[in-house]
Amino acid sequence: VQHVNLITVNYVISEDGYSRQIYNCLLCVFFVWEKGENNMPRNQFQRMVFAFLTLLANWLKLICFNFPFAFFSQIFFIQPFVRWAFGKLFAKDIAARNSQEMPERPQNEQEAIADIYKRMAVIQENLAHERRQRKKLAEIINEEKSL
Repeated sequence: VQHVNLITVNYVISEDGYSRQIYNCLLCVFFVWEKGENNMPRNQFQRMVFAFLTLLANWLKLICFNFPFAFFSQIFFIQPFVRWAFGKLFAKDIAARNSQEMPERPQNEQEAIADIYKRMAVIQENLAHERRQRKKLAEIINEEKSL
């Protein structure tokens, strides 16, 4: 009796009319058997493929079993608790951020480009200030080394 399916293969070892072990494998076309044959894979490659496909099938089964609980517990219990906990831990930071006035969004493309140029100017000023500070610090270190 041969049993091969392109999607799944049920690998059944039966003795005395009842099933002892059932292995579900995905795309497992290597294992075609006759009744009364040794049903285990014959060479190392087939055993490795069988082990990998069995592992994959068991992992997928575990995902299917665990996903509903994990999803709904995340949505209804974990996420609200984490939001509450972080809200309590960082209440001062959240209040400070909420008290800052929000910059106005540009209304058209010209205002957006002008805003980008303003931001670039601020960044360049900050970089120039940082370079001056580093230069002063390097001069101080050189003076200390020379003494």
